[in-house]
Amino acid sequence: MRRPFFFLAIFISLVICAANFFISSIPYHQGHVSYFVSNTPRHFAVDGIVTSTPILKYTAFGDTYSFLVKPKLLKIGDKWFPAHGVISMTSYKDIELDYDEEIIFEAEIKAPWPGKKLEGYRAYLNRKGIFALGTIRKKDGLVSQGISGGLSLKRFAYSVKSALKERISETFSRNAGYFLNALLLGDRENISRRWKEIFANTQTIHLLAISGLHVGIISFIVLFILGAAGLPRGPKYITAIILVLFYAIMVGWMPSVARSTIMGAILMGSYVLKKNTDIYNSLGLAACLILIFQPNQLFDMGFILSFGAVLSLIYILPKINHALGIDRIDRKKKRGKFLYYFAVLFSGSLAVWLGLFPVILYSFNLISFVSLAVNILAIPCLFIIMSLSISALIFSGVLGALSGAFKESAEFFIAVLLRILDFSSKIPFAYFKSVPVSRTVIPLYYFILFMVLERDKLNRFLIHIYRKLRSIPNL
Repeated sequence: MRRPFFFLAIFISLVICAANFFISSIPYHQGHVSYFVSNTPRHFAVDGIVTSTPILKYTAFGDTYSFLVKPKLLKIGDKWFPAHGVISMTSYKDIELDYDEEIIFEAEIKAPWPGKKLEGYRAYLNRKGIFALGTIRKKDGLVSQGISGGLSLKRFAYSVKSALKERISETFSRNAGYFLNALLLGDRENISRRWKEIFANTQTIHLLAISGLHVGIISFIVLFILGAAGLPRGPKYITAIILVLFYAIMVGWMPSVARSTIMGAILMGSYVLKKNTDIYNSLGLAACLILIFQPNQLFDMGFILSFGAVLSLIYILPKINHALGIDRIDRKKKRGKFLYYFAVLFSGSLAVWLGLFPVILYSFNLISFVSLAVNILAIPCLFIIMSLSISALIFSGVLGALSGAFKESAEFFIAVLLRILDFSSKIPFAYFKSVPVSRTVIPLYYFILFMVLERDKLNRFLIHIYRKLRSIPNL
């Protein structure tokens, strides 16, 4: 079998889908946090472990901190009860907490919101293992018990992330800092609702969610710096793999980050071992590793969109390039290279648009046509912004004047990108809000798309069958 991991990933996905019908009906055993909470907020005392870095969010009601807690004990009345699960906390207290820190606190805790309008978000939280939402008011008590564990790579990665957030806030203006926190670190809580809608309507929300594009740019920058430092081929790629893996842990190891990091590590490892890789196999291996450890990711929209986008690029893109004659452009000439680059940006955007169209239509009831053109400008702009902002952060503590030049240039291109997106979202008929569609649309669409893309093979197959039938006597 040429692509064992790719087909193994498909098999694992089918097994998870089948098992989900049985597992979803099995209730969590006693002690799970979902047993203690209801739709009505109740006051609890909690002894738990912080499992994420607190994220500061600026709101109209004051500054808040968001973080996750794994409860060990819940106090109801005068008694403590053993508990487990995950609680998503919002604190109005000015706190400084670290990953793995044990805290005892008071809070109002309730189940995620009921109702059909929020059922999708509630299901999203449940897939993340979150079955309770808590609020710590300023009047509530909170006492730290210190770090619960010993040395931890994850805690070190999160401390580096916190340090980078501080450096970004010190170096860049507030709005640029919000954008770069989303772009580089995956924290987009302080992006305004208006701008999130603009990114969503132009189908460029992937620019804010760390994905393969971001990891690819980070890998390119790391390899460039290591190459400029004079590292030989082997140590350069091994160091790059370690740094990219550390970056993936730092930003949270989301499905898109995990997929692109694993595939990038396999690709860079092949350069060290001087062996060719099969992109379908690499994609399948990434999916297998994620689904074995986190089966629920199969139903997560981030996982579906991430792997769907890559599948669209490796399957649909070559066929579009061939149909439009893009693969026949002479790239030996400078004009040909320039033309090929922008043609591939368009065909790549079209391939992802075609590949994800029914999923986005079903999930978001949105059809966006302007995204095809916007991504041609947005992707190069994203590369420039990331390169300039990382350069500004590197030199901020060493060469202030050079850091300032990079900072001003990065903020200029951020303003350019946001202006492009704002203008594109206001174009008449740039996007449409559709009525809810049935799930049956998804397999029907992909069947028709497959028939269109494979029409030549299908025609040859039908001709072969026809000739076989004609060769049968008395038929």
